This record gives sequence, structure tokens and C-alpha cells, in this order.
Amino acid sequence: MTRALITQREIKDAYGVPCDCLEKSYVDYFTEMSVSLVPVSNFARPDESVLKQAELLILTGGGDLSAECYTETVSVSPQPARDETERFLFEYALKHQIPVLGICRGMQFINAFFGGKTVKNFVCKEKRTCGTDHTIKSETETLSVNHYHNDFIKTENLAKELTPLFFDGENGTVEIFVCPEKKILAFQYHPERRFSDGEAYLKTRKMIRTFIDNKGLLL
Repeated sequence: MTRALITQREIKDAYGVPCDCLEKSYVDYFTEMSVSLVPVSNFARPDESVLKQAELLILTGGGDLSAECYTETVSVSPQPARDETERFLFEYALKHQIPVLGICRGMQFINAFFGGKTVKNFVCKEKRTCGTDHTIKSETETLSVNHYHNDFIKTENLAKELTPLFFDGENGTVEIFVCPEKKILAFQYHPERRFSDGEAYLKTRKMIRTFIDNKGLLL
């Protein structure tokens, strides 16, 4: 099995106490793909022995980035401990050439790390409704994928280190990008959640499987 570090949302419980949160859908999805998950707390650094065993880093979705990551002045619900933890893990992965998979917020975090920006839903021409699938395209393929986000990366705001593969053409936003030199693959949509289009679900899963099996490359 592939041993993967996976990040978590930073939330507060009913008493206002900060907590980690990892959705079961991630656990089910990656366990079925023979990936052994090691959740990383936002409030404690993992031991060096844990870091050295990592073969993959998964930056998950859920919630806003910090305000400076957006093109517009926006109101956000910050996750400062998570931001600090994900930056530490991402820098470690880059330094040690560990493949990185970004999902939704994780994709936006990677783009922001390299100097890119994010926009809110109100900037987009075609407003997307959470839970409703939409079409994305590459140069050769069209897929119908899920939608569970309010933040987007427009093509002109993508960091120069990153190469877009699929787009939401109606809004000029990036849905999948890669960085082969740094072993990065990232999705704006959620591979682990429901798809109306079974073929798109399987193609996405195959892409992730190939990325993992080839240790960060899409061959």
C-alpha cells in the first residue's frame, strides 16, 4: 500500500474548541485505492519518522484560503493553523520529492503557494450550484464532473509553474492542473464524491491511480 499524509479541515466544535475534521469520503476513496492514510493534525507537527515514511501528500478541500490569496477583497473564514500545517507539509514534500495531490481547496492552496490567485463565485459568468455537475474540457476530452466549491482559479491567475489540463470553458477557470517537475496533480472538483457521469469518475480515478503508481508522473 502507498502511505499518504492527508490534511484536515480546521473547525470549531459546539463549545468553540478548535478541532480537526476529515471527511469519511476521503477515507473510503483512498482506502479502496490501496492508500494507507495518515491524518495530520493542524495543531501538532508529525514526527520525523512519520514524514520519512510518506510516499504521497494529499491536500484536501473544505473552506476558504486566507484573504490575501484572492483577487478581490473578500470576507473569509480563516484556517490559520491549517494554512501553517499545509505550508510545512507542502514544503517538505517539495524538498523530498514526494508526490502531492491537491483537491479543491488543496488545489487553490498550491496555486497560491506559487503566487497565483483565487476568485469567488460572484466573479464568474456562469454561476455554478453546489451539487450540480458541469462540463469541463481538455484539448481532446470532455468530462462531466461534480461541483462543490465557491472559489475558482481563472486561467490568468494560475501560477506560471503550473500547467492546466482541463478547463471550465464557460468561466475560463482551471479544473485540473499538473506540475510534472514538482510531482503535483490537482483537481478543482472532488474525485472522492458523487459523479453523475460514471465514465468521468472512472477516468479521474485512473488518472490518480497512474499518478500514484508512477510516483508523481502521468505516463
